[in-house]
Amino acid sequence: MTTSDMTKPNHSVSFFDIGDHVIRVEASYLTGKESVYVDDKLISAKLTWRFTSEHKFELEGKQIRLRLKVGNLFTGPVSITLWVNGEEIDSDVWNMKRILKTTGSSQNWWKTILTIFVLGLIGGVIGYFIGGALATALKG
Repeated sequence: MTTSDMTKPNHSVSFFDIGDHVIRVEASYLTGKESVYVDDKLISAKLTWRFTSEHKFELEGKQIRLRLKVGNLFTGPVSITLWVNGEEIDSDVWNMKRILKTTGSSQNWWKTILTIFVLGLIGGVIGYFIGGALATALKG
């Protein structure tokens, strides 16, 4: 297995080799988007906020399963495990510190946390006023 830290900000990118093929798994901890590529061709993509997700496909007659599992939403780790024909072949583990310190990231970790907090605060305030307006309108 090869792992590259040269990735998009706030993403984990893992590489797995099966024969002459390279499987690349990209996962964003901010958006929940997961993408699986085989030889740079998109094979599977999901948008999920679950703590465990799987991508299944066939490659040269072999059943491939990639499992992404998040241990803790704030600290990680995020483990990416490769299964071939039901047998665990390889895995890669990312913690939040490693994801936030990828060399492709121009943001500092605190800017990311602050952005999430501010956007959540704005969403909460907007939801409060919309909910209040709806409650008043429905109350009669």
